[in-house]
Amino acid sequence: MIGLIDYGISNLRSVQKAFAHLGVEVTLIDTPDQLVRAERLILPGVGAFRAGMDGLRARGLIEPIRQAAAGTPLIGICLGMQLLFESSDELGHTAGLGLLPGHVTKIKRQEAGSKTQEPFHVTRDTQHTLKIPHVG
Repeated sequence: MIGLIDYGISNLRSVQKAFAHLGVEVTLIDTPDQLVRAERLILPGVGAFRAGMDGLRARGLIEPIRQAAAGTPLIGICLGMQLLFESSDELGHTAGLGLLPGHVTKIKRQEAGSKTQEPFHVTRDTQHTLKIPHVG
């Protein structure tokens, strides 16, 4: 079973429809018992990091996700991917699931032509599009 984790603030229907379009059935799960039976896990998400962690905590899913991730393939989509990291600075410091090393931080803007070489900056070009630099 492919488990689609429901923690109250995600784009479940969009993800469910995308998989249905591919002919793949996913099962909505929102309890630890359901989670441990999944062969694969999808952690979707839309919204703020803290609200996402609060939703997981309220359903008792934080530790079961951590334990399942040791042997179950898990993909995070959008906010779900961010929650996999150690923490975020969005709306103040919030601990994440800690499955991936690193911290989620805001990408700073810098205007095109700026000589600043700080990493993780986004530049705005003359067409008013944002360019995110390659990392790694």
